[in-house]
Amino acid sequence: MKTISINKKQRESDEQKKKASELERYLNLAYDKMRNYSFVSQLMENRELILSQTDEDLKRIGAMIYLLCKSMYFDYEVTFGENGITVEVEEWEAPF
Repeated sequence: MKTISINKKQRESDEQKKKASELERYLNLAYDKMRNYSFVSQLMENRELILSQTDEDLKRIGAMIYLLCKSMYFDYEVTFGENGITVEVEEWEAPF
């Protein structure tokens, strides 16, 4: 039974890492388009900002960013740096 539990946890972790990679890609696309870190960080939380965009590509990118952020159930850290935006998943260990 524990093997199944470990495999399930590994699959969940891999799934979250894949989502983090996709989120990173979309955040960098938004930054390339807008060149404004503050605006890009707002796309992660503000759906009204996304819906108000007139640029349809940016609206789609913003929608994906918003959905990916809401679908992450592990904690994650977004770093805005000179080499672009990176997303790291913080693995959570059960206390028991």
